[in-house]
Amino acid sequence: MKTITQNILDTLVVGIHEDIQTLFMMIMDYEEEIDMITKEEIIIAHENLKEVILFCQSYSRGMDVLLMEEVMVGINDRVAELFGAKNTTDQSNTIYGEKLLLPEGVTVRRKLEASSFQYIFDHTTFGEIGQIVFQKENGDILYFDVYFGEHITEGSTPAQILKDIGDMLQKEILRSY
Repeated sequence: MKTITQNILDTLVVGIHEDIQTLFMMIMDYEEEIDMITKEEIIIAHENLKEVILFCQSYSRGMDVLLMEEVMVGINDRVAELFGAKNTTDQSNTIYGEKLLLPEGVTVRRKLEASSFQYIFDHTTFGEIGQIVFQKENGDILYFDVYFGEHITEGSTPAQILKDIGDMLQKEILRSY
């Protein structure tokens, strides 16, 4: 993969923020029936924004990848809410902006809350094995914590799987610094 400069990434991020503002203005206009914004226009703007975010994520490093993933989850939730659909937080087998492939049998759901961004991991055999929670302080993600699922015990196979995922994620985040 060809590299791009930090200047280009910074420019893309500014454009992404502008596109997010535009999308949310479209949503507000649609809800309040102020302008002739259609459902199709919002869907197209949403899809275009997702494409740019995924592109930018593929070239980003460190916590920037997680921040964009958090933004993506928030946008997806808002658009799903607008159209009365429950956002079916897709089960995926990748994390960290689709850069890290999870072990076989493990899938992840993403959850966004006011004070955290979370990966919730499920295993085909063991069920929910735990979470990685990125706590936000003053709007910034500074660290993450790993929590085992309710039925998971320290030293068990699912606990080791979750620990390995946490180690892999930490290594990737720190690799960029």
